[in-house]
Amino acid sequence: MPDVELSPETLKFLEDAKKSVKKVEPVNSGLVTNPDEEDFNFWNKAGRLTLSAGQGVVNAAEEAGDFLEENVISLGGLEFGDKDGKFTFKDLIPKYVSPKKWKEGGYSQQRNLPVFHKPEGLAENMTEGASRFITGFIGPNKFFKFAGLSGGIVKTGLRGMSAGAVSDLTVFDPNEGRLSDMLVEFDSPVLNNAVTQYLATDEDDTEMEGRLKNVLEGMLIGGPFEILFGIKAFKKAKATKDFAEKEKIYKETGEAIDGLKKGKKTKKVLTKIVENNKAINTKEYIKKINIGQKEAKKETESFIKKILNTKSFGNSAQVLKTIDDISERFDDVTKDYLENDVLKNQTAEELATLLSRDKGEILKALPKEGERAKSATVRMLATKQIVQELAFTLKETSEQYVKKFGKDINKWTKEAKEQVALQSEIVRMTVVALKDQIRGAARVTQAGRIKVVRSEGKVLDVEKLVDIIQSFRGDSVTMANLIKDAPLEEVINSVSKTKYQRAVEVFNSLYINSLLSGVFTQAINMKSGIYEALIRPIEQIGGGLVRGDGRSIKLGFAQYQGMMMSFGDTMKAVSLALRQGDAILDPLSRTQDNLEIIGGKAVRPISGANLGAEGVKVFGFDVGTGIDWIGNVLELPSRLLMSGDELLKQMNYRGRLFTNALDDTMTRGLDISSKEGKENIKRIFDEGFDKNGAANIKDNSINKKTLDYARESTYTNSLKGGSYLDWGSKVQTFLNNSPEFRFLAPFIRTPTNLWRHFGNRVPGFGLLTKQNRDLWSSGDRRARAEVLGRQMIGMSATMYGLHLATEDVEDKDGKRYPKITGNGPSNFNIKKTWLSMGWQPYSIAQINKDGSISYKQYNRMDPRFYILGIIADLKENLVNINDEQKEDVFSAAALTVFKNAANKTYLRGISDAMELIANPTENSFSKFFGGVVGNAIPYASLRNQGIPGILEPEKEVYETRGFLDRIFARTGLGEKFLEPRRDILTGEPIEKTPSSLYFNADGVASFSFWLQAPSLVGKKTDVKNNPVAFEIARLRIPLGEPQKIKYKKVDLTEYKKNGQSAYDYMMQNIGKVKLSNKNLTEYLQNTFNSTSYKNLQEGNTEFDGGKEMYIRKIFKGFKDKAYYEMLKEYPEVKKAIMEVQKEKYGFLKRKKGNDLEIKNVLLP
Repeated sequence: MPDVELSPETLKFLEDAKKSVKKVEPVNSGLVTNPDEEDFNFWNKAGRLTLSAGQGVVNAAEEAGDFLEENVISLGGLEFGDKDGKFTFKDLIPKYVSPKKWKEGGYSQQRNLPVFHKPEGLAENMTEGASRFITGFIGPNKFFKFAGLSGGIVKTGLRGMSAGAVSDLTVFDPNEGRLSDMLVEFDSPVLNNAVTQYLATDEDDTEMEGRLKNVLEGMLIGGPFEILFGIKAFKKAKATKDFAEKEKIYKETGEAIDGLKKGKKTKKVLTKIVENNKAINTKEYIKKINIGQKEAKKETESFIKKILNTKSFGNSAQVLKTIDDISERFDDVTKDYLENDVLKNQTAEELATLLSRDKGEILKALPKEGERAKSATVRMLATKQIVQELAFTLKETSEQYVKKFGKDINKWTKEAKEQVALQSEIVRMTVVALKDQIRGAARVTQAGRIKVVRSEGKVLDVEKLVDIIQSFRGDSVTMANLIKDAPLEEVINSVSKTKYQRAVEVFNSLYINSLLSGVFTQAINMKSGIYEALIRPIEQIGGGLVRGDGRSIKLGFAQYQGMMMSFGDTMKAVSLALRQGDAILDPLSRTQDNLEIIGGKAVRPISGANLGAEGVKVFGFDVGTGIDWIGNVLELPSRLLMSGDELLKQMNYRGRLFTNALDDTMTRGLDISSKEGKENIKRIFDEGFDKNGAANIKDNSINKKTLDYARESTYTNSLKGGSYLDWGSKVQTFLNNSPEFRFLAPFIRTPTNLWRHFGNRVPGFGLLTKQNRDLWSSGDRRARAEVLGRQMIGMSATMYGLHLATEDVEDKDGKRYPKITGNGPSNFNIKKTWLSMGWQPYSIAQINKDGSISYKQYNRMDPRFYILGIIADLKENLVNINDEQKEDVFSAAALTVFKNAANKTYLRGISDAMELIANPTENSFSKFFGGVVGNAIPYASLRNQGIPGILEPEKEVYETRGFLDRIFARTGLGEKFLEPRRDILTGEPIEKTPSSLYFNADGVASFSFWLQAPSLVGKKTDVKNNPVAFEIARLRIPLGEPQKIKYKKVDLTEYKKNGQSAYDYMMQNIGKVKLSNKNLTEYLQNTFNSTSYKNLQEGNTEFDGGKEMYIRKIFKGFKDKAYYEMLKEYPEVKKAIMEVQKEKYGFLKRKKGNDLEIKNVLLP
């Protein structure tokens, strides 16, 4: 179709029309009032507004029919369906119902048209009402035009008023509310005033009086605004016979109209603003307020508290509207006072604490310019004060009823349950709504992607809510008992959690505790922490030697003395922490960084209190106590980890605190052995702890730095303001806000700090890190000595790693192996052969007394061994061991760092997810999430690692081909339900390499023994004397496994005989079938010894040489023989393959040799 060019007149008309139409956007009540189009709240609302408009049309038809039936004439109606409870096509055919049957059957009292959407919240109800009005408006408007009301402004206006009146008369149920009921909730200087409030539904209205109100409102749509002020005054005056009262009404109304016109907030106007808001004390609200600049925040908070009556709230929408009303009370001068950056930041911090959000996120959510920006701090203060008062009210109510009725649900009255339920729900819905506003607006300003919980405030059916609570868990009584003694922020947190949030918390707890349940996992945490506590003072001593600073050297040795002199107190604190299940010295920072810290204590996800079951009894059994007991068992691994952290932190803190006391004493010129010196040391040491045994860091910067030292030594220091673009803190914030993704990286704080630890000790580069620069700029002699010591140790470790990377070891047969290994070949089929002969990634080779070689894993002992992995990977990359194009040194180094990080156990979840995204198949998704679920099974790691001398781990490695397989592998059911993973050369099951404790592979005399770790945790393997595997590994030949699925349809793993699949049978027989009376290993060994093979050329990464091609051909022959043997043993597989071939080609495709006879022509 050719383009049609519009005339200039038409284009001008369209442009003028576009300019004259004002864009209508959703408006919120609360903290963020005008969501941006990129804010999910904008589109959530917009989508529901569209559904509301459609429902308005349907509702208009429903109400118009009812009006005609009751007030004009009965026409009968249409009925759909036969009410048999089953839906068929016939149900869509309408049936006419006579007027008599319609009336006698009470059809007009029933809903006859469908309800496909129930409007919720302010904007949706307004849209539904407007849509209903317009639907009813169209018909009457056409009728009055036909009757002569057409042409001219006056006639058109009169026609509009009349049509609007008929519309409202017919399409609105007199008792369900009108358009004004929705308009009254909007923050509009025109609509949100006494007039529209006057038209709000009154439950005492008669039916026709309700109809009359609708007529008046319909006239408002088409007539002057001032008329309705007069109508309000007229009706109010008519209700009284006192002439003076009538005069007063008219006078007040006139003054209110005049005030609105002039834009003044007179007492009359202020009264009208909050006339229907019972949560605000009108008398106090309209009083003149004088807020000074100096105490602006304090005086504003005091005023808000004075006017609030939180017990009168009925739903969260009213709470959000109250924030609007309070914000309207303050003049521009006060708003300017409060826009001070210090006050704004302070208020944002306080609000963030209440709502468990980040201060920066709240500040980003607020408008930055225009009139709305002026009210930002006022709205934050109003929000904070209201949420606080709501929580206080709920807390007081809970205390009152718990004191009166106790924990027995049977003693509680219905009214008490209703009140606790209502107040709890208001707090929860308010907090969720406010969080939604903050998340949506902050995301627009790039605060990060945050999971959204949709919610709109609505009036509660409290009796129904209480019935649900009582039948489900008795939450009213439980919440009251939970809340009565809780801190304010815990009250808000407890009631604002959804069932989904609690479920995620429980899953994450199961997942993390399962990972931590392994004996060797706990051992790694303890050993690496102890070594760090012992090595850090050495760094200070070494730096002191370089600087010639004897005092730093002396204080470095004193660190050990401080650790040991109060070791008894340390163990008492550890014992107490283990018993009470929470940290003593430093409750706010710990290895397990997914826990929520409230009131200085960690919230246990699997507990009666967190799950809302505290005090609930079923058949006399205390459910909360039962959940606590289960939680104690399931969360024991994290409790042990926390206790280990307590031991390490106490040692480091006490050691550093003692050196601080010595340093202070020497600075004062006191002899540390004198009475005064000892008293000063004791005083400083005692002041290091508060009455509960926690680090006394309040108003004490020295103790704060001491605690920071202990945190750094246990890798639990804060991630905020760190190096490397602060990525660790950003990831941690994302996972805290989106805990459903926590399984990707169960721990963030510790791995990030391990990486920073390594970076601080990289020669040269480490001097540029933020941590080292901060230490140096502090001016502390010990800090500067430690910076130099870090570089010294880092340089030594680097030189040691380079030495290992250039060294090989030789076994008794003259075969050479690398002294240190990295990740190895990227082609897993090559790596499998390497692993089968005893090679192991990230390990150090040790020559045993009998001349054999063992490999001992080192990379579990980060961060001190981190540099070795980097160097080993770099060497392998440079010599092209990874079968990739050789890179220059700098590119290889960058690639090495990223690969090494991806192979870390604590980042495996992220690397697996990235691999899944890169190769998304149904099976890969199934295996990935099967692994996630399997890892959440309690004590899975304990079963996997075993307990030396008590619980043996599973010895075999199993094939995991899908979701359930991954779960069976983690539950100890592999032997019963899974098939073994087999060695490609022998067909024998592959055995697991268990974790163990062992001495440093490089011996007592090495650098590594003293300055990295004398003893390690990991896997130890012995290199096998297997010449065949050695030759294949040397040539880096990938021996691929057979395909599991033939012709894209025949899955060999699904055909089983005697519990063994056809695929496993074939894998088992590759190394067992014989050709020329030799199995695969024998055949290859014979080949390798032959002169003809020795004379063949070797290839490289670019192409295969003669040796590689020869070996591949032999391997293919044995693989084919195993395949045909499988077809003999599993004839149903052969039949299935033949059917697929016939279907695909139309005839049976035959190949040479498929008569199941393997001839020597298949072999080289």
